[in-house]
Amino acid sequence: MDFIESPPGKKELARRLGELAPEKRALLEHKLRQYDRERNSVSLLRRRADTGVSPLSFAQERLWFLWQLEPETPAYNRPAFLRLTGPLAPGVLGRALNALVQRHEVLRATFPTHNGQPAQVILPWEPQPLPACDLSGLTSESRGAELERLGRAFARQPFDLARGPMMRAKLVLYQPEQHVLLLVFHHIAFDAWSGAILLHELSRLYELFYDPERWSSSLPTALQPPASAGETPGPLPALSIQYADFASWQRRCFETGMWRAELGYWKQELSGSLPILELPISRPRPAKHRYEGETVLMEFSAELIGALKALGQREQVTMFMLLLAAYKVLLLRYTGQERPYCGLPNCGPDTVGSRVSNRLFHQHAGPAHPGAGRHDVSGGVETGARQSAARAPAPGAAFRESDRGGKSGPAPESDTHIPDNFELSQPSRERTRSFNRGIFALAL
Repeated sequence: MDFIESPPGKKELARRLGELAPEKRALLEHKLRQYDRERNSVSLLRRRADTGVSPLSFAQERLWFLWQLEPETPAYNRPAFLRLTGPLAPGVLGRALNALVQRHEVLRATFPTHNGQPAQVILPWEPQPLPACDLSGLTSESRGAELERLGRAFARQPFDLARGPMMRAKLVLYQPEQHVLLLVFHHIAFDAWSGAILLHELSRLYELFYDPERWSSSLPTALQPPASAGETPGPLPALSIQYADFASWQRRCFETGMWRAELGYWKQELSGSLPILELPISRPRPAKHRYEGETVLMEFSAELIGALKALGQREQVTMFMLLLAAYKVLLLRYTGQERPYCGLPNCGPDTVGSRVSNRLFHQHAGPAHPGAGRHDVSGGVETGARQSAARAPAPGAAFRESDRGGKSGPAPESDTHIPDNFELSQPSRERTRSFNRGIFALAL
């Protein structure tokens, strides 16, 4: 039998607090203040009264601006191809997809210009058929080639943000009892963090649409079968907010000055000229983006992972801090820059949409050069990463203190939902390169 230790009483808590080192006690008090502020701030996020024309979130506005520059680019298409094995009811799958689009407003949003400003307008829900194609009659070799061609063409088809929709779907019969569901979203309405929500809900809705005995009276009326006795509870809890509610709340916080301290901190921290991360390249940069990058995968051995965990425990740092320190050492060695910048993804509300923003993070580690030894570079970075993580907010938010000396002072207690901090410095942009060229993200 497993026993759970009961929480300590007030006297025991007071004793433990008294034994904490001053810096650890200050950190604990900082975390508690930040928790209270996060809780109070988020509690103000509620459904918007006007569901007509809504503002864009800061992340959406950035993507809308980029689409204005290159409306035909597929760079911000987010494909998700799902291989489905076993018996499948295509009609049921189509109804489940329709239920998702009805459930999440952002998937039927359009992004026109309203009074000279970008806006989002949620279209009324209308069920759509699920297009399908059959490749099962082709030979094995040509079937694979055709699926790849079909997937590439489907993923690269541009979106019209002003007219919508923000999601496309197609079902491919690859061979008997093997299907591939092609899904493509525009990044303005969907990101990688949204994928987990979508997969869970799609699976749940398919199961419940497939089995009439598990239908729920709480499903959308147009998707319900005839009422029957013994109906089970709804398959998914009702959404308390939509992404457009978050966007409206974010704008309201910005306009009312709720984030004055946070924005002031980052403006000071990122003042001056921000250097672009100058990674070495083997050929001249093209005059225009070609979007022909590659994905390189590598695996860490179990022995290496075990050694990293042991090092983290010995140094009292998390795996995130440890790997970020290693990443910063790599950037220092390859760029030779004294303060190379990289982005840290910062996740927004727990709903489908463009929720991820980036925090620009830099670490001063003294003069760095390609031949710098471990003690010349990594020690300062590891120390700075540890100091930065010590001031980190709740999971999903970015590091605060960007200089090992902390000369700018501690960062504000909560900036989880403010705009990308590097946008506050109004960086100069080039059509041939991204300003934020290095991003570090860890998913466990």
